[in-house]
Amino acid sequence: MANGDITNKNARTAFLVAFLVLAACLFLCTFHIEEEEIEYTDIYTESDFMNIADDPFSNYRLMNDITISGPVDTFSGELKGRGYTITVSFNADRGDVGGLFDKNDGHISDLTVNADIFVDGWNSGIVVGTNYGTIKNVTATGNITGTGNVAGIAGINYGTVTNSSNSASVSLSGADTYHAAGIVSYNHGTVKYCSNTGAIYQNPASSGSAVGGIVARMDMGTIQFCFNSGDVTGVDNIGGISGWNMGGIISNCYNEGLVTASAIEGGIAGSVGRAGEPSLIEFCYNVGQVTGSPWFDPIVAYADSGSVIIGGVYRDSVEGDFGGRHARTSASMQLEETFTSLGYDFLETWTFSPGATYPQLKNMTAEIDPAVPGVGTTSGWIIPVIVLLLGLLLVLVVYMGREGKE
Repeated sequence: MANGDITNKNARTAFLVAFLVLAACLFLCTFHIEEEEIEYTDIYTESDFMNIADDPFSNYRLMNDITISGPVDTFSGELKGRGYTITVSFNADRGDVGGLFDKNDGHISDLTVNADIFVDGWNSGIVVGTNYGTIKNVTATGNITGTGNVAGIAGINYGTVTNSSNSASVSLSGADTYHAAGIVSYNHGTVKYCSNTGAIYQNPASSGSAVGGIVARMDMGTIQFCFNSGDVTGVDNIGGISGWNMGGIISNCYNEGLVTASAIEGGIAGSVGRAGEPSLIEFCYNVGQVTGSPWFDPIVAYADSGSVIIGGVYRDSVEGDFGGRHARTSASMQLEETFTSLGYDFLETWTFSPGATYPQLKNMTAEIDPAVPGVGTTSGWIIPVIVLLLGLLLVLVVYMGREGKE
């Protein structure tokens, strides 16, 4: 075969390969855009926010800080806060009331809600009254007072609350048997990677209720990877993490706050497993003071016979082990081996942060999704693949040029 024929054949082959590479790039780009593109409605004003009521199933994003004077009834779409703040202030005389939405079965993320709210009713929260959906990376500040089931994030939760925090003061003012907490008052779902630094207060006193730093009362739900450093005050069933836990799981949490009650107060939980529903408390520690009544415990004040406590560590001047509770001195609690010997996971869950006296939880923060106009977040693999293919295309073009000259 003549050299010219070979050269032409090589050039044609290179051209065909280059064409296929370019086609693959265009296909990947088109596929990515079709898969990732998300349409958002922009929110600049209170009026924009209140218009969510006309289309609660769509996707929305905040474009700046706004102030509103009341909630939207129901939300089933997606709200991306993009790190902005919604300030809300109102009084309400009905139940199931939230600062942003009365009921949520959508997705709310990446915002701060600064509230001044009074609710004469049940199931009230600074973010939502009742949650069936997902609340992620949301911060509650300010204050809320309610007469029943009041909390910093959600009054009652059947869904998921994650990577969220409360620094607002939460007050329960009703005389009936209701509850108050930093994150969720009544939990049937999942609460994880959450924290409370706000004061949680029950007044006037009412027996049979529950007050907790993270969750007040829990039925068959879960609390994981959470901590409380706010003061928690009530009558009975008072806990640094949960006040009253029936059939639920509290795992890998810690309390630093002051817990005060007239009866049944615990550093982690007041009561667990009551009403015949056994509960599990595992790998939780307490360094907060527990005071106010003779019926108190640094981990759990009352535990049903079917409930299990594993690795409950608390600070004391004398060390000892008592049925899942482990007293350790302050010096011992500053050592990783104190906790790993009891089963704490320092690879994935716990760490000693710089400047921290006692163990801290990992993965407590979540990145804010910028919600770029008209487009979702970019898949991690797509850009490197396109760059590689374009690089190969460039090499082929150079090769073709050389072959043509030869």
